[in-house]
Amino acid sequence: MDRVRKSCFAIFLIGFILFILAGWLIKINYLQAIKTSSRDVGMVIMLFVILVTFSVFDWWELALMFSLTSYAFYVMMKIESRPILPLIAQWAAPISLGLSAAAIGEEIRLQSSLYRDLIGMPGNFAFAGVLLLGASFVLGKTKEVNSSQNAFFSSHGFYAASLFYTFTSPITNLYGESIIWFGGILMSLLLYRVTKESMVAFLSGAVSLVWYLISIDSINEELFDFSATIESLLIPGGGWLLLGTAALLFQKQRGLAVAYSWIAHVYLAPVMAIELILYGEEAILSYVIATGVYAASIFFVKKEWKVKSLLYAAFTMLFLAIKTGISYFTETDSGHYAFLMTSILLIVFWILSSTNYKQRTLYYLIPISLLGVASFLAAYPYSWLLFGITIGYAAAILVLLHRVKWDLVAIIPLLMIFYGTIQIMFLAQLHMYWDMAILSGSGILLIFSGRRIYTDLWEKGGGFGLQSLDAYSLVGILFIVSVALMDGETFWALIVHGLLISAGLWLQRNRVHGRGVSVILFIAGAYLLVPYYAAVEQLTIPALLEREVYVLPFVALAIFIRFIFKERSNQITSYIQWAVLIMVSLLLIQDGLESNTVYDALILGSLSLISMLAGMWLRVKAYFFVGTGVLLLNVLLQTRPFWGNLPWWGYLLIAGSILISVASFNEWNKQKGTRGEKTLLAKLKESLLMKMKNWN
Repeated sequence: MDRVRKSCFAIFLIGFILFILAGWLIKINYLQAIKTSSRDVGMVIMLFVILVTFSVFDWWELALMFSLTSYAFYVMMKIESRPILPLIAQWAAPISLGLSAAAIGEEIRLQSSLYRDLIGMPGNFAFAGVLLLGASFVLGKTKEVNSSQNAFFSSHGFYAASLFYTFTSPITNLYGESIIWFGGILMSLLLYRVTKESMVAFLSGAVSLVWYLISIDSINEELFDFSATIESLLIPGGGWLLLGTAALLFQKQRGLAVAYSWIAHVYLAPVMAIELILYGEEAILSYVIATGVYAASIFFVKKEWKVKSLLYAAFTMLFLAIKTGISYFTETDSGHYAFLMTSILLIVFWILSSTNYKQRTLYYLIPISLLGVASFLAAYPYSWLLFGITIGYAAAILVLLHRVKWDLVAIIPLLMIFYGTIQIMFLAQLHMYWDMAILSGSGILLIFSGRRIYTDLWEKGGGFGLQSLDAYSLVGILFIVSVALMDGETFWALIVHGLLISAGLWLQRNRVHGRGVSVILFIAGAYLLVPYYAAVEQLTIPALLEREVYVLPFVALAIFIRFIFKERSNQITSYIQWAVLIMVSLLLIQDGLESNTVYDALILGSLSLISMLAGMWLRVKAYFFVGTGVLLLNVLLQTRPFWGNLPWWGYLLIAGSILISVASFNEWNKQKGTRGEKTLLAKLKESLLMKMKNWN
């Protein structure tokens, strides 16, 4: 092996001498033709021998070879006239010098346990980086600007490699990795000072953060056994230190300060979330400090999105501080109370803050308050105390929404109140009449509250097509609708439900515009059929009147429809009225034929007579003609049993009388027609048509 090493070094020297002497120093004329080839052959020999020496791990010889190769590249950079080669040489020279230093360091590491334990393999590249940095300063003093710059940047490349090797080749010494990463901070700051590149500033911040984490991890493993509370403070401490450094540098080194603050915030965002999982209530002090840090950071930014981000981060840390504090001191998971306390503090902040901060706070205060109400609804077991807090919490949100004109959002807390009411009713198992009273009373209260707060049920306009919406009345109707779900327990449910729905809709008649008024009135009137039939089901109706009791309300509904829609849809409502009257008449006639009693005939005759008289009085064709038709049909049907009881001559007398009367009347009309006078039939027809034109 020694012979191989000596042979390698001898061959390397041959290549080096060939490069230096034949390729550069010798000035004999007849040897000028082989200068270029001598340099090429010499360089190939040197690089090949370096590769062989590296394979046998002969670090001292390798260090010397890299040093001589570095000098050869330096010479090449000065004398080479071919393109590209000088450019390669000016980078290869410092890199070769750095590799020489790294090889020396590796030899020392193998021979010295102190070196191996203190800085290890990462120290080799760190040593190379420092050596190249020194060479850069020396070259700078000698006016070798390009060489100085190349050595400077190469030094940072080697030091970056040393930082990488701290992960792949860990150092056993407590302070070794920390020392190397601290050197990385100095190197990155020096690089930023030279380049002024923002990316370098970010790199410096990242290196500083890693140095901090490595340092506290080493101390925690070797010197101290930190408690969970201390660990929860130390882990985000790196971000806080970066922010503190950024604050100190803000006036004189704005670029560095901005980079440090970005690195800190990007690091803190996930860390503060993970701490809640890892440490729970032990992280209370960490969240308190984080609240102050985020709040203080607001004063260093101007852009609106940054102000909002930091403000909302501070609010979130405040919430987590309260939540962990409650868990720490009460030893229970009562996160819903954390929402409540956070909302109270934010409302106080909203009241005391400026106009701009009021608007910013709203976008956080309202969502977290709604989440707070939802958290109370999700709490188990749900008690009357929690229900009362839910109502008060939601009511406070509604007051705030009304004050800031966020009317469209009001439906969310109102629906939460509805859900909470239903939930407490199921859990409390009250008497059904108490449940009806709670639901009905809540619905009535909300409907009247909506009428007091809003003039109209809704107003068009705004960004969503609605300027305002009376969510109180809508949720109030929902409360009353839910009363109907209790119809299996008591028949009063449908009666109360129907009456309140109809009354609630009737109260909205002056709060809507256009066709909506008629629609609201129609639904209110038609909905009265629900309590009517619910009540009828509970009564014992005589069989004689049963059909009338069930079908006559539809006549009243048809009259009501005709009344409210007469100005807009007169023809359509007229058709509906005709259809309803005919259907009701057919049903009543069918009922009368089934029972075939004199009482049915009297009832049907009375109703048809009333319809006919009402039609004449009100001048409504449908009532008159349907009533007349039913009356004649009733007379015909009731007299049918007597048709076969007259003697034969009675029928002959009736038929003869009819024929004589028709013939006489016809002859009289002909005589009047020949004299140019209008016949009685024509006069009656014209009079009837004239009067019918004025009928509806």
